[in-house]
Amino acid sequence: MRDSNFDPDFPTIARRAEWFIQKTLNQTLDGTIAINLHTLSGLLQATGPLDLADYQATVNADNLYERAQYHAEVNFFPGSTQKKEFLSAVANALFTQLSNLPESSALPVASSLLHSIEEKNTLLSVVNPATDHVLSTLNWNGAISPQPDSTMVVDSNFGVNKANYFLRRDTQVVITLAKDLSFNHVLRLRYSNTSTSNSWPAGAYKNYSRFYLPANSLIRQFKVGEKTLTPSDYTATSEHGKTVVGYLMTVPINSTVGVELEY
Repeated sequence: MRDSNFDPDFPTIARRAEWFIQKTLNQTLDGTIAINLHTLSGLLQATGPLDLADYQATVNADNLYERAQYHAEVNFFPGSTQKKEFLSAVANALFTQLSNLPESSALPVASSLLHSIEEKNTLLSVVNPATDHVLSTLNWNGAISPQPDSTMVVDSNFGVNKANYFLRRDTQVVITLAKDLSFNHVLRLRYSNTSTSNSWPAGAYKNYSRFYLPANSLIRQFKVGEKTLTPSDYTATSEHGKTVVGYLMTVPINSTVGVELEY
């Protein structure tokens, strides 16, 4: 199940996760909700801090990430579930606190959730097609955009570390219209790895990156750093009605790597 979310189309991975749950726990689900630490942090801003008796700690919006990383690192070993257990404790305490909040706090909580959904830190997808269509219309279900001229960049950390935290990204898109009314796109990405150590959780950022481009896009030039890639250096497939270009790159510690794709 841990790899069921590799596809960037959230309704697709939601159904896959539900399949695993049904097969392993014999439970049929109505839908799937994805949240991240930004979602939890926003809710903590609305509800106030949480006291976690089992960890003898108080968690608030400002220290949530640091506490989560701390409990991931203590006595760390491959396959450790410490971070998951800590976040489960945070979620359980948060749900308890939400159920006991006064009505005056309902609006800040609802506002925080709506903000999280609009920023795509929370995604909602349900099994019922009619309801999921409503969520899709609201752009809440995390589906890949059906717009014919849309581009999506998907980064996946393959480095077995937390180098994402130290990464800074810049994106630039230049679109020109030719005389034959065809469009030329130049997509420029800049990855800066600010970590200064190869020790976990920092280290090199090993990124399997995928570009979801308009269908039947023609790749004119592809550069990573100073190297111009040939078709044998990357994959070009079709998925979700898009042309998908995938490649593996590494951003060493304390360095910057540029990527330029022209199509």
